[in-house]
Amino acid sequence: MGREDALDITQIDIYALECLRLVVDERSVTKAADRLGISQPSMSNVIARLRRVTGDPLIIRRPDGMAPTPFAEALVTTSGAFLDRLRELAIRHEVFDPGSSTRSFVLLAVDYITATIVSRLMKKVREDAPGVSIIVGPLDIRNIRETLEKGEADFAISPTHTVPETLYGTNLAPREMVCIARSDHPVLQGTLTLEQFVGVPHAALSFGSSHSPYVTEQWTDEILANEGLTRFKAAQVASVLALPAIVAETDLIAVVPVDLAERAARTYAIDIYPLPIARPAPQHMVVWHARSVGDPGSQWLRALLRKL
Repeated sequence: MGREDALDITQIDIYALECLRLVVDERSVTKAADRLGISQPSMSNVIARLRRVTGDPLIIRRPDGMAPTPFAEALVTTSGAFLDRLRELAIRHEVFDPGSSTRSFVLLAVDYITATIVSRLMKKVREDAPGVSIIVGPLDIRNIRETLEKGEADFAISPTHTVPETLYGTNLAPREMVCIARSDHPVLQGTLTLEQFVGVPHAALSFGSSHSPYVTEQWTDEILANEGLTRFKAAQVASVLALPAIVAETDLIAVVPVDLAERAARTYAIDIYPLPIARPAPQHMVVWHARSVGDPGSQWLRALLRKL
């Protein structure tokens, strides 16, 4: 009798399927155990029991790491949609009371967003839900979908054009952008013309290990390119919070969100100038996975973000 004929599906429990899914995702029993919050031996025991039930090795050690068998991959694929649906049903029965909740939410964002939107979000969270914590992690636009699918984060805030179509999302209001320069700048004396904007060297915001321009810098460059103009980026840094400090000590100028500029002007001797370029500012989205659609806690946090 073949394995398919002998397999008793009543011996396969939901917990074992979830463990197998994590092991296949991570290609590591240890990492899968860490994600589930159990010990490595406990995870190994679950996989061993599932091997006995299915009669399949499930995970095979190879020189480049652990790899699932074709049967394990098929089992994870088949059970994945079912497990996601069960999570959604369970979430809908949860009761979320902001005033008494001690829940933690994981939000992915670059520090550009953390410094402007998340700071105001936390003010509202502290007023309405003092026991709720927000964990802000670094955003990698290359794996937003995978991170949210795995449940490693609840939300991400990302530039609109980087959001995968398979995710749910809502637009945030465009961020008004301005130019900042030190108060005694040798070229700028209370006004900022387009000629000065492209003639003075810039400090700019870069993103990720590729050091590519962030969306606000791409936006600025595209506007200038449409006019046949370019600018010199003398400094490129990965932190938007560093830009006001750099500007205050040099002859460089920078493009930043207006609320960050106003806050920085209370600390540094800098002036704020309207941009001499006209175009709607870049837009960001709050995005989440389908599993969070019916979650009362996620609905509450999404509502706060939209109000910002």
